[in-house]
Amino acid sequence: MLQTIPEICRAFPVAFPTEQSLYRAVREQILPPGVAVRIGRRMLINADKLQAFIDAGGAALPGGWKREAA
Repeated sequence: MLQTIPEICRAFPVAFPTEQSLYRAVREQILPPGVAVRIGRRMLINADKLQAFIDAGGAALPGGWKREAA
């Protein structure tokens, strides 16, 4: 189910206390592919995939959280 950024922040207040923290997680590609979806200028979050990511313990990206610059 796709939800807006404010809805996700209300549903997951511990993981994303502010909208900026969620935007930063998307921008820095901390969330796995398919969680954030852009439709035009709107950004929507797939709540089911986000919940699965959180339940899995927020598995790190391949190569670690801080990737080397190319």
